[in-house]
Amino acid sequence: MMDNNTNNNMDMNNNRQFNNDGTEIGATPILTETTKRRRKPWLKIAIILIVVGLVFTAIGAATGALNPGESVSASLQPISHIDIRTGSAAIVVVEGSEFSIEFRDISNTNYRIDNGRLVFDYTGRNTGTFNIVGVNVRRPQVTVVVPRGHTYTLDLQASSGSIRVEDLNFDTANVRSSSGSIRLYNITANQLATSASSGSIRLTNVTADGLSARASSGSVRLNNVDAGTTELSASSGAIRVEGLDFRHLTAETSSGSIRVENARPMLDSVANLRATSGSIRFDTAGGRQNTGLSTSATSGTIRIDGDCVQGGTSAAAGSLHTVSARTTSGSIRINFI
Repeated sequence: MMDNNTNNNMDMNNNRQFNNDGTEIGATPILTETTKRRRKPWLKIAIILIVVGLVFTAIGAATGALNPGESVSASLQPISHIDIRTGSAAIVVVEGSEFSIEFRDISNTNYRIDNGRLVFDYTGRNTGTFNIVGVNVRRPQVTVVVPRGHTYTLDLQASSGSIRVEDLNFDTANVRSSSGSIRLYNITANQLATSASSGSIRLTNVTADGLSARASSGSVRLNNVDAGTTELSASSGAIRVEGLDFRHLTAETSSGSIRVENARPMLDSVANLRATSGSIRFDTAGGRQNTGLSTSATSGTIRIDGDCVQGGTSAAAGSLHTVSARTTSGSIRINFI
């Protein structure tokens, strides 16, 4: 005769359910050696995937892959050289408290920093942002902010986008645009070269040992510039200068006029102005001694105004300018005070 406990155990055993592999449903699984061996490869694969993800994240940070409109700051190394080339995107370089780079409406945002050299090279075309009637209201642009108080080397080139640089010091700076304008403000450089094929060039508050500005079919304009050697040329555009300290000045235009006002020649300075089918006007204000001026216009007028004798009591202060003026089919007017 079985007791009640025995009957209860038999009832419980009769109610147990099992899986096809013989394990009881609801029972705590027992990790056999076979199960452990099966799980180890998957664990290794998971660890490898995590490591690979971290590596690619680090690479993305180093190469600077960004989504359009995003920006990154605080570079991993100091930047001394800025090298940017774009197609239709505008370029802006300004100073700030720390490095940052921002892309606006640009599909390719990969850049790199190698040994202090910032490189971004994407000459593809970006159309920008249009409004409902199809008018381009915002052009693509790359903006770079570099820490203030440093001297940089600058190489900028844009095919059909404008270039603007402000408040920076450079050892050498080369700025080129095919069909966009160039604007430089508050710049100090040892050597500064700018060129635009079919866009205008404007330099304001610039100091340089050597400066050149060349425009094929656009104008060249300088305001408050101090440059030892200044070379200006425009094939079919005007040259305008307001406030210029120089030692050697060359200005040439094929089918535009040349106007230099408030020029302040340095000691033993030389100025050569040439216009093929435009007029020339040169105005000195407070220039130093022994300034030689040569002007030539094929079919335009020439006007020269300025001081012939400097103030002071020394003999050197009374040295005369040397002036040469030639025109084929225009008038010449020279007025010295």
